Amino acid sequence: MKMSLAVLLLSSAAVFGGELPEIYDKPWTAWYSGYEGKTFHFGVDSDGEASLIPIDEKSEERVSQHSWITIKPVVQEVYSSGKVSNKKPTEDGWEALTPETTEAEKVHFRGTVTGGAKYEVLFEIDGDEVYATGKILDKGELTKNPIRMAFRVTVANSYRHTKDEDDLEEKIKDDRFNFVMANKKKAKFKGGVPEDEVAKECKEISSVKAEISYYKGGKIEIDGGGIGVMEIEDPKSAPIAQGFTLVWVPDPAKDKDGKGRMMLKYK
Repeated sequence: MKMSLAVLLLSSAAVFGGELPEIYDKPWTAWYSGYEGKTFHFGVDSDGEASLIPIDEKSEERVSQHSWITIKPVVQEVYSSGKVSNKKPTEDGWEALTPETTEAEKVHFRGTVTGGAKYEVLFEIDGDEVYATGKILDKGELTKNPIRMAFRVTVANSYRHTKDEDDLEEKIKDDRFNFVMANKKKAKFKGGVPEDEVAKECKEISSVKAEISYYKGGKIEIDGGGIGVMEIEDPKSAPIAQGFTLVWVPDPAKDKDGKGRMMLKYK
């Protein structure tokens, strides 16, 4: 009876995993991994979501949490109608492949989503660049429709507290956004152009460069690495300078081994 119970516990641990470990040192308390560079900090929380945290050049402190740039790995189920469903990670389905640390130049872990699909994610930091890659390991019960790995990159609305339209217009007048599409077409926009207008013109995005005044000279670059394209998710009528989300999906035909990398650069 005891032997049977031990075997059952071992098999359960292998199937269901656990939770990602957490750090207990400030400023990374409750995070899984952290990294501190000159221009930004980078952390992965216990839910597998990453944040690039710009450092204010003058104060040498982190900018407000509302202005962090997040990278969220997601498993997506694609229906025949074209609708996409982001599957929710299960709380006890994590497996840490790298230990918790405040000096993480590489963060590697596995997760499980509802429906039992398992996936693997790797973040790597190289100077002022962060690379993200991921792949599906097991479809679990999600076999009716295709599933895929994707990354959601959200550039936050750093002007969320600016309510006066004239004040907002003044603050974003020098913001610039340069898009390059997979077909090499280029498009440039000022910060006041509505996000939905940008989305109409920019499909199958290869790379984006953003200069947002709030970051005081800090420049953001997001690149699909030639192995996948990005789309603007749920575009709104608000100015593009007030934040946007890009979804990067690697092309399975070009990325059969799941090694394609998306790059996020802050300099």
